[in-house]
Amino acid sequence: MKMTIVQLSQPVLSSVRAVQAVSGNGVAIAFPEPSEIEFRLSEVIDVDLDQLGLNQRIVNLTTGKAFTLNIAKSDVHDMRLPGGHGSNRFPDPERLRGG
Repeated sequence: MKMTIVQLSQPVLSSVRAVQAVSGNGVAIAFPEPSEIEFRLSEVIDVDLDQLGLNQRIVNLTTGKAFTLNIAKSDVHDMRLPGGHGSNRFPDPERLRGG
């Protein structure tokens, strides 16, 4: 699934930036920026959301650079679910596949 980098933040006590990317259908992921990659806002990455919890090869489609990342299920959120939905905002399978 193609996702756009929408936020880069530097936690106060960390040297690693936090990255947030969102798909066109409102599924968001959050992850620490890999040491070998430096993202910029609006770059597009290709992520396989069927491979959560596993090391996967992710390609930055903007720069052509590839890197390995393990995205935990707890770092995937459906932004269309209301904030009061509770702590679990994990998308249903249809939304994970772009629906």
